[in-house]
Amino acid sequence: MKKEIIINLTFCFALSLVTAWGQKSVPENHLQNLPNNWSLQINHPISYLVTTTHYDYSMMGPFLNKTQITGQYTRTSEDGTVRWNQVEIAQAHDLEASFDTGLPQPVMEGFSYVPSEKMMEAANYSDFPQDATGHLFRNLVWDMMGFEFFAWALPDSYPLNLEYRPVEANYKIELAGEGTFENKDIRLTWIGTTQKNNQPCVIIKFSVMNNPLSMHSEHMKLKGRSHYWGNIYVALNSKQIEYAELYEDVIMNLKMTGQDESQRLNTVRTIFAEKITK
Repeated sequence: MKKEIIINLTFCFALSLVTAWGQKSVPENHLQNLPNNWSLQINHPISYLVTTTHYDYSMMGPFLNKTQITGQYTRTSEDGTVRWNQVEIAQAHDLEASFDTGLPQPVMEGFSYVPSEKMMEAANYSDFPQDATGHLFRNLVWDMMGFEFFAWALPDSYPLNLEYRPVEANYKIELAGEGTFENKDIRLTWIGTTQKNNQPCVIIKFSVMNNPLSMHSEHMKLKGRSHYWGNIYVALNSKQIEYAELYEDVIMNLKMTGQDESQRLNTVRTIFAEKITK
């Protein structure tokens, strides 16, 4: 139980969506400003394979364990409803070992909602397990909300290579009644154009550093900090996310109920959201 809880104590990032804008088709070459009146276009359900891997270390470096959670995330329509399917969890005790086939997680099968700040409330997760896997499931929800916020937060006609700092999104967030996470300084930059899934895309870089986190429950107390950063590829013609990646480094002081001494731990986390194309 102690090792399992260590595995699953990494947290997510920015948490609310912004309103999408109208659309204007533009060429990808030599683009110096984002489109004016750019809008999200969804004519049919869009699905992503989301893969999150946690690598757990002691503070001084020795590897402890790793956990991987995979699932299919589908944005079903323009009204904003999303759904999770085929969520599985796998573990390995060797850093270089491959993961075995994951164990299916029935509680997440068909789990649907409209992303919003209300998804930070504990009532949305009343059917989730009360053990460490519950954190993993909630993080799936919050991580995809973060990717979508970063993908759609830049203003209309925003220029290339100019850093944007949405200060209104920097605040302390309640983690479903079990703690807090604070985004200290969100920074977004449109750094160029590329092709992904045969679509012209803009690449949006994000970085959010020195973010305090805390958790408290009947089983443990935790304090730590998170650095995270990554890139999102957003289609110019539809504003759909074609690909997203996140890298996170978390250090924490963890005290388990019944233990005399706390543990100092380091968790490194990666997230990849890959659009499923047919």
